[in-house]
Amino acid sequence: KNKKRCVGGLLDTLPCELLEMERSDFDAVGGHMGAMVDQVQRELAVMCNDRTGDFLDGLERVRRMQELLVAARFVCRKGRHFLESACSQLEQGDVVKRYRRKQVLLEVLALLGLLLDALDKQQRLGEVVGSARPDFELATKLSRECWE
Repeated sequence: KNKKRCVGGLLDTLPCELLEMERSDFDAVGGHMGAMVDQVQRELAVMCNDRTGDFLDGLERVRRMQELLVAARFVCRKGRHFLESACSQLEQGDVVKRYRRKQVLLEVLALLGLLLDALDKQQRLGEVVGSARPDFELATKLSRECWE
């Protein structure tokens, strides 16, 4: 807007016919135009100084954005690798095999727990029967528990 106003002011001061100008009019118009050019240069210098801060802030934002993009690219690359690994495991059936192995191990663990309980009851049964005064009623109860 300032530029348009200054240029418009310059054009308004010029006479319609340049040939009709006298030397003194021409010098006055030239001096006025020189003053307006100086004013426009000062305004442009102020605007450039004001915009330099904005420009530097923009550059800093761009730098931070680039850092964030590098970090995001790294995270995406790791995520892609993890997903590709999971897909290949699914395709090869590794996950199913591991799940089956886990199920078998859990069943074996339950059986081993029952076996330990039975061995513990057998040991108690041996102690009850092998003592100086055997308790046959307790021995019968322990024997039934072993078979259940």
